[in-house]
Amino acid sequence: SGFSAIHVDALTLYNFCKLKSSGSMPVLPKFAPQDLDKAHAATGGKLVAEYMRLHVEGQLEPIEEFLEAKQTELEGEKLLGLVKQALWKLRLQKLKGLSDVYSAVTLKEAVERAEAGLDEVQLEASLFHLIARGDINAKISKRDGSVSFAPPKTSSAALPKLVQGMEQLVGLAKQISALEMECASSQVYLERTVNFEADRPEASAAVDSEL
Repeated sequence: SGFSAIHVDALTLYNFCKLKSSGSMPVLPKFAPQDLDKAHAATGGKLVAEYMRLHVEGQLEPIEEFLEAKQTELEGEKLLGLVKQALWKLRLQKLKGLSDVYSAVTLKEAVERAEAGLDEVQLEASLFHLIARGDINAKISKRDGSVSFAPPKTSSAALPKLVQGMEQLVGLAKQISALEMECASSQVYLERTVNFEADRPEASAAVDSEL
């Protein structure tokens, strides 16, 4: 095929990175040789494609059945770790989705509604992980274990920089607009533009052809 194991491994890593970041089926990059897919399929590519399809569908039970049935093959192709990482990301995405729907839930309700395949202890630990990363804005009550979700926090430190950046963009737009107006009304600029156009080879050739 002309492709080394490094090429194939790189495509595998690319697929899993795209899958974890976007949750959608990765597409072979335009710059990649088209035959690379065939070389990939000849190794662990079929297993990767099967897992990706299940991951995009988002149902955990078929994924767990796949892992149980294909564990030996996945280990042989050194894919088991990547699959488990992707599965963990999917579970976190399901938990994160709770904050888009509910303002408050108990841990028991969260287990049922998230359908992330986690028990209460695992789910609570995963929520703490998401809170610590800033992926969700939530509080877990020590009294009754209820989870309260709030809109994402806006960093007060980042706000001044954002305002400053917007002001700079507005200022730059004004400068460009003023420059355009100055050029449009400048007799010297207009004369130079006309002379430049007249000196172009294409313009001279057009004049000669008309003559």
